[in-house]
Amino acid sequence: MNRYKEKMRTMDGRRLVIEELNKKGVFNASKETMDGGISGMTPSNIVMPAGIATKITADLVRIITRQRTADEIIGTRKKLGNFEQENLLIRNLEQLGETKPYTDKDNAPAVSLNLELIEAGHYRFSTKAQPGALESSQMALANISNEAEQYAAALEALAIEFNDTAFHGSTKVTGSYPVYGILNNPSLAPYKTATSTTADTTFKTFFADVRALIGDVITKAKGWASSDSSIVIGIANSRAMNFSLVNEFGQTVEEVLKKTFKNLKIVNSPELDKAYNGQDVMICRFENAEAANVADTAVLGFSEIAMASRIVQYETFSSQKFSTGSFGTIVYKPYMISRSFFAS
Repeated sequence: MNRYKEKMRTMDGRRLVIEELNKKGVFNASKETMDGGISGMTPSNIVMPAGIATKITADLVRIITRQRTADEIIGTRKKLGNFEQENLLIRNLEQLGETKPYTDKDNAPAVSLNLELIEAGHYRFSTKAQPGALESSQMALANISNEAEQYAAALEALAIEFNDTAFHGSTKVTGSYPVYGILNNPSLAPYKTATSTTADTTFKTFFADVRALIGDVITKAKGWASSDSSIVIGIANSRAMNFSLVNEFGQTVEEVLKKTFKNLKIVNSPELDKAYNGQDVMICRFENAEAANVADTAVLGFSEIAMASRIVQYETFSSQKFSTGSFGTIVYKPYMISRSFFAS
């Protein structure tokens, strides 16, 4: 973020930052006439970068690009399609095979390929900033930039909705397929039931719940997951303090786990509170880029992040819409994820 802030001190630097973000699907200009540009020109290439560069600040870049709970618990953001697409169809290929002892006249077993087609819908959503001349002047008396605050509010609203969609998915789609989040993704195994309860949560019961979740992935992954793997445990906010429960030796659950699983990261999230049939949720995700020749276990699929529409100037106010397109959570390796819920 600091490198963005330094670059954006000049207009040329801002243009370079915008170009860099455009390649990641952030602040792209929509395919419309931008800024009310001159007829016959190509505004998306000529007028729009200037308009965007004057509006987008380092703080706005920070808001839309900073990691949120979905990025930490589920996986990285990845551009998987275009904004005009209704649906997404992804080929996911897994290599399978086994061997047998050699003999001259016996046939060796053939390898096989498990081809899976991942189908996902496309949820597009928008918000806009409309700073007015008078209100901007009045807020300026208090050293507040009305325009900057409205743009920040618009981008924050998009980021929150994108994060929520990664967890819960959305039914607000126009295509043939639904948008799934990690909480309701049908490719994942059913939820396990945790043994610890609100009334009876001890070091022993909670440690067993976390260990069972990690062990479930190690069993399903068949060698692709181990104690040396990168592991993320996402847990409901209301249960996060359970990791500080202490055993008879004065060790916390987190300390004991990290002695064995050195690459373990724990992330608490309000999106996991009451997330499964009104019960708190815990999620375990392993990462191994070599497994099944696919880099990521799961990604936050998108078409655009904060796509910028034209800046429309009215008599006493301006208006600009920003839009995001989400494909929800795309799971490439379901065996590397396990979920559980606390029954009470």
